[in-house]
Amino acid sequence: MIKTFPLWNDLTWVAVNEPDEADLRALNQTYKVTPRYISYIKDRRERARFNYDADRQTGLLIFRAINRHDGDDSIIGEEETIPVAFLFKDKMVMTVVQKETKYVANLMTEIVKIHREHQHEALV
Repeated sequence: MIKTFPLWNDLTWVAVNEPDEADLRALNQTYKVTPRYISYIKDRRERARFNYDADRQTGLLIFRAINRHDGDDSIIGEEETIPVAFLFKDKMVMTVVQKETKYVANLMTEIVKIHREHQHEALV
């Protein structure tokens, strides 16, 4: 599922949660994410990395987040990690998370909410 949220200073957040093949095609067609970056995003064994494509002026950051075991906040047993992708292009930041790491996108949602509340308070 792909959702778009306005941020601040003309920035946009594209949140991609549990992408299916149609979502991955949309990333390529609508957002011009390269097939190479899509292959990194799809690979559940992808290593943490940062890659910058100077020709397309696009950055991809992949880090590995702890699997929260179906939303459970406690960590049980071995700490499995799952890749989370951040893509930066123009005035857009994109996150790509899987079921096990959607808490990362939820944390970002909270950060955006708090930032907006502080901006509103500053205006009042």
